Amino acid sequence: MTPRSPHPRNVLLMGTAFIAMLVLSACNTMRGVGKDTEAVGDKIQDEAEQHMDDDKKDDGREGASL
Repeated sequence: MTPRSPHPRNVLLMGTAFIAMLVLSACNTMRGVGKDTEAVGDKIQDEAEQHMDDDKKDDGREGASL
């Protein structure tokens, strides 16, 4: 008995399911990357604002050297 080749419809169905799985997992991964990137951006912005506030305080001090 020789092995039968898969029916083209089954191959198409399995291929479509595989591609859908890849697309859905990629969306989830990209969402995670977006959240991580946003968190890093927020930290950088917070640091920049803190240093800007420190610079404003330094401008008002007597005897501040540059």
